[in-house]
Amino acid sequence: MGNSPFAIIKPLAKLSDKAIGLFKNKIKKSIGGDNECWIWKHSLTSRGYGMIQWGGKIYMTHRIAFFINRGYDPSPLCVCHTCDNRACNNPKHLFAGTNRDNQMDKVSKGRQFKGENHPRAKLTEAQVRQIRVFSEVDGISKARIGRWFGVTDVMVGLIVRRKAWPHVA
Repeated sequence: MGNSPFAIIKPLAKLSDKAIGLFKNKIKKSIGGDNECWIWKHSLTSRGYGMIQWGGKIYMTHRIAFFINRGYDPSPLCVCHTCDNRACNNPKHLFAGTNRDNQMDKVSKGRQFKGENHPRAKLTEAQVRQIRVFSEVDGISKARIGRWFGVTDVMVGLIVRRKAWPHVA
């Protein structure tokens, strides 16, 4: 969070009942009621989080929903979603946690990109298997393998030692 304009919501302590009502009117509660996601109906960040501008500052809406419902600003903690829906503002789906808590939640739910599903992956799982065969069986140098596959010799070494792509058999 650091220097993010979204991190500090202390000015919201002065929210009037009218402002809270306006905020709540911009949330779409689903037919399922209090246990379903409450979706922000207006501006979203490029990553899908609800955002709103108040007093010349931009705030993440799930932080505001947490603040309104719980009555305190959890800074410097993150406000995390149990539902994994970034546009959700249902306070029942929100919890305060560290960045590590948020990351571990993501990993435990299988939402962490890995392997060829990662947007910046340069290799496929089949190529990783080929790299291991070329190095371990054929004895070809890591530098040469790296040139063939467009990766560094260091990455080839990590792949061979199963430090990178450990999930590939």
